[in-house]
Amino acid sequence: MEVYARSAASVFVTIIGLSLAVLTGCGTAASTSTAASISKKPTNTSISVSINPSTVTLSAGQSQAFNAIVSGTNNAAVTWFVNGIAWGNASLGTISTSGLYTVPATSPTSSVSISAVSAADTTKTAAAVVNFSSPSPNPPPPQVTVTISPVTATLAAGQSQTFTAAVSGSGNSQVIWLVNGVTAGNSTLGTISATGLYMAPAPVPGSPVSVAAVSAADTSKSASAVVSFSSPVPPPSGTNYYVTPNGADGNDGSQLHPWLTIQHAANVVQAGATVHVAPGNYPGAITTQTSGTATGRIRFLSDQQWGAVIRASSVDIIWTNLGDYVDIEGFDIAGSTANTCNGILNYASFVRIIGNHVHNVGQDSTACAYGAGIVNHQNRAGHDDDVIGNLVHDVGNLSQASSLQHGIYHANLRGHIWNNLVYRCAGWGVHLWHAANQVTIANNTVFNNNYGGILIGDGDDPGGFLPGVVNDYTVVSNNIVYRNGMQPGASGYGIEEYGLTGTHNQYLNNLVYQNGPADWNLQNGNVAIGSISADPQFINYQPDGSGDYHLSSTSPASKAGTTVGAPTFDLIGAPRPQTSIDVGAYQSSSSPGTWPFIQ
Repeated sequence: MEVYARSAASVFVTIIGLSLAVLTGCGTAASTSTAASISKKPTNTSISVSINPSTVTLSAGQSQAFNAIVSGTNNAAVTWFVNGIAWGNASLGTISTSGLYTVPATSPTSSVSISAVSAADTTKTAAAVVNFSSPSPNPPPPQVTVTISPVTATLAAGQSQTFTAAVSGSGNSQVIWLVNGVTAGNSTLGTISATGLYMAPAPVPGSPVSVAAVSAADTSKSASAVVSFSSPVPPPSGTNYYVTPNGADGNDGSQLHPWLTIQHAANVVQAGATVHVAPGNYPGAITTQTSGTATGRIRFLSDQQWGAVIRASSVDIIWTNLGDYVDIEGFDIAGSTANTCNGILNYASFVRIIGNHVHNVGQDSTACAYGAGIVNHQNRAGHDDDVIGNLVHDVGNLSQASSLQHGIYHANLRGHIWNNLVYRCAGWGVHLWHAANQVTIANNTVFNNNYGGILIGDGDDPGGFLPGVVNDYTVVSNNIVYRNGMQPGASGYGIEEYGLTGTHNQYLNNLVYQNGPADWNLQNGNVAIGSISADPQFINYQPDGSGDYHLSSTSPASKAGTTVGAPTFDLIGAPRPQTSIDVGAYQSSSSPGTWPFIQ
């Protein structure tokens, strides 16, 4: 608590007469004719104004309610002034129409006058005085100390180390991380996140670096650790590298000498590389942060679709991508514990997430209040990301409906959501939000998701990069949206617009059927064109995903699609004849393609 000792002198301003300019808020005096007309108005001597309290002492930021009593008239309205200024200002303090005066964050250096002027007779006023107290000198700050752990580490290019900092002597435990004195580091020294995750650069520095944690409460207090570097075996000169369950990260990554972990490959490879991952089990979370280029993408490819099995326990995200122009293709990704919250989370641009099987994440709703199977996140203003041909299911706590746990969550500009099969998610099958705009959602099959089918919207903070984004010019075509929002407590529709949406969104040739509380809920006069409301007639519909979701020959969705927004292939790489496109993820009249479906 702050103690105030000094009493300020009582100085106030008595309002004897107020010009029309003051009363009306104008900065110039009234004209002579106007002043004359006012002077001719008879004064009502029976009107009087009183104010209470008549004097108070306040400190910075405090408030005081003043009460003005007007007698002699039925008009009790008054105008409030602070030192003659209507309603006050940021330096003197402000007063509301109800008489609530608030001291500014820095108190005025002398007392101020609070005046109430009768609206019935502006010659009748009353005034009160506000004095201000001064705080006593601040007590000396506590002694702050910082410790860091570990105090040494040895890393190869691209490897990471988490440092922890403990602050004592202050209620503020925040620290600022530095690498060789550079806040957050840089691409030459290595970078460190706000949570203390240091990433060694490639190539590594020629000498050790210092990682320091500086107390935010007292920047003169810090602790430091030393990071030394080892030189890994350089990768071969080609563009194809290999990872197998029996490899070694000390190898050169060639087909004869493969690496052991996907993470090591991600730390080493550069633009233009393809990382071939053999079938097998690969435990632990992965972070990919090196960017490819438009002509030299970085591809992480499971050579057998779903043969490379990635399992992680007790983590928020299984695969985090921070690099632009990166492909993640054909992996089986799931949490091995119920408190693993997200499958693939992408923060970057021009990223393609293709042909993966993402499932069983976020099932502990206490540990995972929100999450998704696949996320294109808005925090770094990513754009032009594609989610193509993935199987996504069993996301969230399936015993309830959730508005925060979804199959595919897309929150940035443009991109394609094509040919995905999404089911058994606690939230929406496909959810657009935050900074989503001009997105294409086509030929997906979305069924039996607890909260709803497909949501198109924007809202909340779009990440600080694109304020005021409205989801407009989005195309939603050729999707099957069947039996979503059936869980008790759900309020989502089959296809719904929500939040900030525009008038140019298109809804074309979708089959939307038996969703609760209704199949459609669009805004701004938008309408669905070519919509089908009928059973899709799958070959074998099973709500748990064990069925066959190709269309039967009598399906109303067969050959009922539009070319607008449609991909040229289906979920399993089968070509889609542009004259007879099926609605949904499968093109029933074509033969499957050869993996990988996209080169």
